[in-house]
Amino acid sequence: MCERGIVFFFKEKTGKRVVQSFRGLGKWNRSRIKGGGPRVLLPPGEEGETRAPCNTEGDHIVILDRRTTAIVVDSTSDLPPDLAVDPNITIVPLTVYFGEEAFLDWVQLKPAEFFQRLAAAPQLPKTSQPPVGEFVQVFRRLREQYARVYSIHLSSKFSGTYESARIAALEVDGVTVIDSRYATGGLALLIDRLVERLESGTPQEEFDAYIARYLKEATFLFIPNTLDLSLIHISEPTRLLSTPYAVFCLTTNIYQHQLDPNTP
Repeated sequence: MCERGIVFFFKEKTGKRVVQSFRGLGKWNRSRIKGGGPRVLLPPGEEGETRAPCNTEGDHIVILDRRTTAIVVDSTSDLPPDLAVDPNITIVPLTVYFGEEAFLDWVQLKPAEFFQRLAAAPQLPKTSQPPVGEFVQVFRRLREQYARVYSIHLSSKFSGTYESARIAALEVDGVTVIDSRYATGGLALLIDRLVERLESGTPQEEFDAYIARYLKEATFLFIPNTLDLSLIHISEPTRLLSTPYAVFCLTTNIYQHQLDPNTP
């Protein structure tokens, strides 16, 4: 069988990083191959110079760093421990419903308990996006300290979280809301790379270009541990089997059996 996990590949100019994230086991393994991407050379100027919070105009280059920029992300990113407590990151939780019981993801319901409940649940749990008002409060609080906020969330095809953040940003200036088009490890990897760029200081134009290139070029492979639980709970199994992720897993298993008939 395929092992449960999520693998993301994203090529950099100087190499490639592979990230494997296991939400259920709480593990996060990261490795770099041939480096981890180019460092940004800052324009001439005194070290630690403060720059006005505005876009690039003429010869003026806006540098995004830890002093000027905050990142907001939702709980589906499954950030590893070091990123989850990063001072420049704020995590807004979704709500998970098991029947009539409601839990804040990662706050009141950790992954281990989630999977225990899932195994015994008569039907699949449901989730609810954070309300617009919660994002407004978070954005206003962060804008008191930072010149700009990047709010990056799971795919709008999976949840209304992105839309809640987008509407909230209409009430608070200096906030950029981004649909990551991914969830869990794919979103976490993007946040990891952006924090690196805040650490070193990056021109805003390059920062934004990196996000755009990541969303265009990152590759997502999702490998479920088993299809049994999903097929039991889904009223239309063909919907699951039509997804590229399930097809990838099934294709992998078929290939393994072709190589070795004794493969379990």
